[in-house]
Amino acid sequence: IAASQAELDAAFGILSDNGNLADGSALFNATDANLITSSTKDAAGIGQGVSALRNMLINTKASDADAKFLICPSADESAARSALVGLSFDRPYLEIVPSAYMSGGWIVMADPESFPTLARGTMRGSGGVSLRFGPGKPNNKEGSRDLVFEGLHSYDYAAVSRTGAVRAAGVHR
Repeated sequence: IAASQAELDAAFGILSDNGNLADGSALFNATDANLITSSTKDAAGIGQGVSALRNMLINTKASDADAKFLICPSADESAARSALVGLSFDRPYLEIVPSAYMSGGWIVMADPESFPTLARGTMRGSGGVSLRFGPGKPNNKEGSRDLVFEGLHSYDYAAVSRTGAVRAAGVHR
């Protein structure tokens, strides 16, 4: 459980913190048109995000990215569901991804298979060994263990592109 919590914290932390990419500019910023001025958490604000996502430029042409996800803090899940009811579409439109690890505002995101914004890198342990048995250590909570099974993978997340995600201004932490 701790490993999955660490992964959620790492991935949603990048989106919540709005850190810089390698070029020194924030992941979400007005210059790259993926930070919109709407701070409303309603159908109109979502509509602005969807429009901004479709009009993001790739090689001077509109990306025409189809919005797939609405990412929001878990405290905003009910408001997000209500807002989507305000949008009239003939098919299920956005999948809501609420998370206790997300803070601040909402993010409209395209399918990451087509427009990746985050990437996860995994490194194997030294010498290519990924899993091993090792000597156990006494532990007050778990008792004495003679042998433990260890995973030697390390991982990290990084923002790799601004194309494919739009955030409302003024609602990030």
